[in-house]
This record gives sequence, structure tokens and C-alpha cells, in this order.
Amino acid sequence: EKYLTESVTNPAAEIKALDAFSVFGLLSPDLLKRTKEWKEASPGRVPPVLAAAKIHSALGWNARGGKYARDTEERQLQAMREYFVYAEAALRRVIEMAPNCMVAHDLMLSIANARLPESEQDRLIEETVQLFPASYAIHLRHMWMKLPRWGGSYRAMEELARGWQERAPAEFK
Repeated sequence: EKYLTESVTNPAAEIKALDAFSVFGLLSPDLLKRTKEWKEASPGRVPPVLAAAKIHSALGWNARGGKYARDTEERQLQAMREYFVYAEAALRRVIEMAPNCMVAHDLMLSIANARLPESEQDRLIEETVQLFPASYAIHLRHMWMKLPRWGGSYRAMEELARGWQERAPAEFK
């Protein structure tokens, strides 16, 4: 909770929050059960709900596998989508409780990249960048979403980087 709170007022601290919740991306057999118990014991708190979202997201990506979409079986994509339904529901709840939770928005972008059409992804990215203009993690996620592997292009990535350079404060140029 400390890292989440700190990352709201200090973008330089966001990596601590991301790292803290990355542990929930490990595919431990009992992690989902323990997180459910944590949520039940801590009603109304953000960390256990965010942890559950991270677990379901990781399970979804694991179910999908690492191949290109054209080389991925439909059953794998369906399993990913089913896990993402739970992850998205948890993330919506986190964002409702803590609208400035950058980790939740970053995770939502990751899932959106696999589920939404490009126009909706772009809208969500713009909304998220407006919320977190100084967030390295959000800008990195945006660049990741523009990789050719995910339907983007190197040209789109270059244009994105140029746009950041143009908008960057003088002390960062």
C-alpha cells in the first residue's frame, strides 16, 4: 500500500509499486487462493484486489502463450480472454477505489492491447497518459503496444518517440 500511495505523488517511485506487484505475476499454484483469502480479510482495500487482477492477467498471458496470434490456437486465445474478464473486473474495481493507481492503469493497458481494437486502445492510452503524463511506465507500455508484434510498426514507434521529445520539458531535452 505504501508503494501505491507513494507512486501517486512521486512518479519516480512508480517502479517500486510495479515491482511490488510483479510478484503476483508468478504462476504459483496457491497464490490465487491466498489472494482470495487476503481480499476477504481486507474488504475495501486496493492491494489484494490489484493482486488478484495481476494474477488473472498473468494466467491469461500464460494461457495464450508466446507465439504470434496467427500461430496461436483459438482455445488458447479463449482461455486468455476468460482470465482477462476477471482481471478487467478487478481492475475496474481498483480504479473505482483508487483512480490514481498507476499500476492498475498500466495493467489495464496491457490487457487492452490483447482485447481491444486499435482505435479503442489509442483512446485508452490517451486517457491514461493524461492521468499520468510523467509516468515512465505508462509511456513504456504505450511503446510496447506499438511493437510490430502487437500490430504496430517501427514507424509508429518512431513517431511516438518524436512526439515525446517534442512535448518533453526543456530539462529532459
